[in-house]
Amino acid sequence: MIGSKCWGFVVLFAVCVEGVTQEKLNGSSLTPTSVMKTAVDGLLGRLLHERSREFIVEIRRGTESDYFKVIGEGVAGQPVRVWAGSGVSAAQGVMTFLKYMCHASVSWEADLLGRLPAVWPKGIIEKQILHRYRHYNNPCVFSYSYAFWTWHRWEREIDLMALMGVNMALVLEGQETLWRQVYMELGLTDEELEDHFAGYAFLAWGRMGNIERWGGPLSRHWMQERFEIQKKIVKRMREFGMLTVLPAFSGHVPKGLLRLFPDANVTKLPAWGHFSEPYTRTYFLDPKDPLFVKIGKEFIRKVILEMGTDHLYLSDPFNEMTPATSNLTYLADVSRSIYRSLTKGDPQAIWVTQGWMFFSDEDFWQKPQAKAYLTSVPQGKMLVLDLAAEVYPQYERLESFYGQPFVFCLLNNYGGVRGLFGNVGILMKNLQEAQQYPNSSMVGTGMTPEGIGSNYVIFDLMSEMSWRSNIENVAEWAVQYSRRRYGARNKKLEEAWKLLLASIYNCSQPIRFHGRFIPLMRRPTLRPKTKIWYFLKDLVMAWDLLIHTAKGHQRNRNICEIKRHGLNVTAARDRNEILLPLSGFKPSGNESRVQKKKNQKCRGQTKGKKRTYDSDGHVLKEELDLFDEETYKYDLVEVTRELMQIAAATLIKRLITSYRNGDVPAVEIHSIQLQDLIKDMDILLGSNPVYLLGSWLQSASVWANDTKEHSLLRRNALYQISLWGPNGEILDYAVKQWNGVMMKYIAPRWGAFSSSLLSAMKAGIAFDEAKFKNYVFETVEKPFAENVNTFFPPTPQGDPVKLSVRMYNKYRPLFTRRKLMKQYMKLVMKAEE
Repeated sequence: MIGSKCWGFVVLFAVCVEGVTQEKLNGSSLTPTSVMKTAVDGLLGRLLHERSREFIVEIRRGTESDYFKVIGEGVAGQPVRVWAGSGVSAAQGVMTFLKYMCHASVSWEADLLGRLPAVWPKGIIEKQILHRYRHYNNPCVFSYSYAFWTWHRWEREIDLMALMGVNMALVLEGQETLWRQVYMELGLTDEELEDHFAGYAFLAWGRMGNIERWGGPLSRHWMQERFEIQKKIVKRMREFGMLTVLPAFSGHVPKGLLRLFPDANVTKLPAWGHFSEPYTRTYFLDPKDPLFVKIGKEFIRKVILEMGTDHLYLSDPFNEMTPATSNLTYLADVSRSIYRSLTKGDPQAIWVTQGWMFFSDEDFWQKPQAKAYLTSVPQGKMLVLDLAAEVYPQYERLESFYGQPFVFCLLNNYGGVRGLFGNVGILMKNLQEAQQYPNSSMVGTGMTPEGIGSNYVIFDLMSEMSWRSNIENVAEWAVQYSRRRYGARNKKLEEAWKLLLASIYNCSQPIRFHGRFIPLMRRPTLRPKTKIWYFLKDLVMAWDLLIHTAKGHQRNRNICEIKRHGLNVTAARDRNEILLPLSGFKPSGNESRVQKKKNQKCRGQTKGKKRTYDSDGHVLKEELDLFDEETYKYDLVEVTRELMQIAAATLIKRLITSYRNGDVPAVEIHSIQLQDLIKDMDILLGSNPVYLLGSWLQSASVWANDTKEHSLLRRNALYQISLWGPNGEILDYAVKQWNGVMMKYIAPRWGAFSSSLLSAMKAGIAFDEAKFKNYVFETVEKPFAENVNTFFPPTPQGDPVKLSVRMYNKYRPLFTRRKLMKQYMKLVMKAEE
């Protein structure tokens, strides 16, 4: 019912959009089916290597909706056959088959593809795609996550987008090359453009007109290299049948434009994000000025000349920037002028705009202002991204955007910060309500995080909403997720994921940025903000289950090792050696025939060779070593990291309470404990490749063309994840729980805080927080952001499983039954109120 309702509107939308083909609206553009098939075959080769030959893909465009159908014969030597309406749906069909028939998974963090069955399971998966658009990307993610990506990493992401069913995405790389051409042709100089473009790690906000110059100047080498990657991205996306949303002119111009056109209607916008000039109060060209259409038209012309077009263009003139006036005529004229500038360059243009401003500046964008702005463009010629609709949907307040088509988007992540977080219950509720909204203009779903790389489970769930109307039983979905995450049925791991999705991933409160509630990662203060929206006992129980699974496998591995060397298991257990990594044992070289059989059995077990399958080919029982799976190793570290940061909040609270009580020895003890925990986190995070400051810095440095640019790139990378601006204007918004960050940024800050508290206590004076802020800025924060020389390892060190178990043994006692029950009762009472 929901699907047919959505499609009913899509037919209306197709009528409204003149000149756009039905193929375009189906999301497969005009890409030939043979090209899409080749793209999918290439993806399968990169994903499955030699086994990709066991899939036969056929693209057949549907007459109305997109679809996929995948058939496994369950017979040795027989291929898996895939039929789909586009390259994207074919890729999504393959991924759905691998997930639900083969217990396999692919994600940002890690893949599990090494346990595929020798014979593909018998079964049919057939789905109709419910939504016309399945959107991806947020302008901010191009700086928080994609800032320094090479083509190799982009190729991987585009593959993942296809596997998730994405058929429309923002593609904003390298546009400065074209802007430079446009402005140089108008007569601006390179020096004037250097003052306009934001720096390497801050381009997203320069493009949206929030800042300029900060982090620059950009080198021409960088601009051209990023533009070459942009062209590769666009080409590959279209090969899959994806629609590319390309940049357009929003009115933000260099100051130098006034030198050439002194009579142009240019105004200075308000300051943004606590920045001061010369980095903010950017220049905005009034859309009614004839120069606006001239610049917009020329830019679109160059975009099409270099990259072709799918007729979708992003333009956001007022992203977190308040318009000069709330006058309805002015707002309508602005909207009409932007649309006119697009159609002058491309008569078939559709204006894509973020609905974020309607939420972030809701006081300004009341219904009359929003209606004037939205309805001044022909209906169907504007596509609104309801950017954080999982928590803050705007379509209802604005009456389905007054008829303009919109995409219901999941944002979830702000600043690329780490921390387990999700809103599964609210997401499902709000999505259903959007689909059932009377006369809804919803035409798709989207995923728009500011940063990627964590909490993939939420985005995996959202990606399935393209072919599901709802997920009624989240607990059962969690069980299925666990099986494909680890490649086997394990009751402990299944229960762990049920607990995670029912607790920390099921926030029912309107939390916009969960990172601000992680006191360990914020500048120290006597008034830290903390918030736990779930029963902590459930998260701790999930941790228990994950760790006990690790301990069980470690025990089995050690027993095998002991037996293999002819030692006595009971004696080893009595000596508490079963859970310890064994070392120093050497085979005698004169093993008996019986002993060799025992050794072979143990080796087989530790390599995960022995399996029992059910009739459908699923792994029923498996004597395997999860330690070999990157998915399991990542999840162990991730959940352990989460509990350690919560433990840190407890220590911080004790530290502050001891200060208020005037207890000097207690402050000293808690300071030492906190420093010890931070050091342990640094060690733990250093064992997994996704948590390395060294990797982030290395990815930035490879783009340097000389020593000067190397230093500038590195400063960009460090400032973004710490001070953000030159004086901490958006301090810690994008701070990362990474190896290297913990010891060189977080530990010194808390050390300085503890020392300041102790000094104040011993001197008998009050702690001066303003003085401390200045001190920690000068001695810790700015030196960290300016550190262009210190080497940080770009590769992991240590065993993540053993380290996770070690941290669990050390910090689990902090979560006493009394503490957990106290927090449980507090939340229950709050809910009852």
